[in-house]
Order: sequence, then C-alpha cells, then structure tokens
Amino acid sequence: TKSINSSLEQLNAIKTIRSKGKFSNLSEKLKYTASLREEYPTDTLEQIASRTEGKNKISKSGLKHRLDKLIDIAKELQ
Repeated sequence: TKSINSSLEQLNAIKTIRSKGKFSNLSEKLKYTASLREEYPTDTLEQIASRTEGKNKISKSGLKHRLDKLIDIAKELQ
C-alpha cells in the first residue's frame, strides 16, 4: 500500500543518513522524528503523531514535513 511504500522510503532515507555518518548533524527535531519512524516502522503517520506529547507534540502534517525533509537530505547524500 501507499503508506507501506512511504514508510520504507522514509526508513531507507534514515538508513542512508546514518550510513553516511550525517545523523548527528541533524536538528534535534529531525533526530526525534527519525527515531519515531524507526521505533514504529509499520505505523501510519496519524498513529505516530498520536504517540507524541508535551514539547515534542507534532501533528500528522508536521511529521510528514519532517520525514520529507529527511528524504531530501538522504537524496543529497547519494
């Protein structure tokens, strides 16, 4: 399905960033977003967003924006 393909693309992007040694260069927000996706690889963005709270609370659209940013970063590294 579309969400599984998106999840795989996001996970591959995170893997690329880690393998290129650039994960530590990410902002705290992007690191947090990446760790959420890795922790919940099969969850929808809505499910992941519902797990966030307090100062780390993020909406589904905010999560999508950050994951798209991680994909863009990974593409630049390839």
